[in-house]
Amino acid sequence: MQKQESKRVLAVVSDLFFSVKLSDAAKRNGLALEFVKDATEVLEKAREKPQLIVFDLNFDAVNPLKLIAKLKASSETKGISLIGYLSSHSGVN
Repeated sequence: MQKQESKRVLAVVSDLFFSVKLSDAAKRNGLALEFVKDATEVLEKAREKPQLIVFDLNFDAVNPLKLIAKLKASSETKGISLIGYLSSHSGVN
């Protein structure tokens, strides 16, 4: 059971297209992927020590840069690997 827990990935994303891509990649690699869309929930779930957290840096509703700073400032969550991405089409009307 401990081994399965270490293969958990959190995805803090709002982009539907990228959500599908993440789901496919996680499935191919045997990772449990969980989508989170609330900053408080991200902090709570991070305490469960996922292997990785993927951030959509354009996801203004969760303020990803502030959230990343909080995760890295906490001794409990600072060791979690983080990946952030920016989509080139976001914010363009």
